[in-house]
Amino acid sequence: YRNTFLQEGFDLDSYADELPEVWIYVQQNPVPASPDYPIAQSYVDVMLRGCLTISKDFAHEFIQTTKGWHPAELSDDENDDSSQTSSGASSSNDDMEEGWWVDDRKDPIYVRADSEYSLRHSDKIDKLLEEHLDDTFQARVRRGKTQVQRRKPQQ
Repeated sequence: YRNTFLQEGFDLDSYADELPEVWIYVQQNPVPASPDYPIAQSYVDVMLRGCLTISKDFAHEFIQTTKGWHPAELSDDENDDSSQTSSGASSSNDDMEEGWWVDDRKDPIYVRADSEYSLRHSDKIDKLLEEHLDDTFQARVRRGKTQVQRRKPQQ
């Protein structure tokens, strides 16, 4: 990752009386999310919490301009724009393996997660994401849902 001060690309002047300092982390070699390396909702919540401290408009713009919400956005064969949704994702999630975006709020993957904040504000954050990400957000799964957990028979 490269730590970058955000100066261009966002109209930050319209979001606050004082120009906020916004730093972003940019992946040098972006790799699509997968079940082995999923998008953790706990991390998304931390990012959106920061955006919302600036303004709701800034959070909207952050969601709209971030690439990689759907694995197809970062894949090499993204040339056919005709089958993509407004978020840039494939119009069908049927061909994607489940589990590339997990709702881990109750059992966070992200080590700096704030579960209390995430759970308290989940409806607001989910509504914000759903508003911009259509089917992509609907493909999110609860952590463990796609994993078969076998229990030992009781004796």
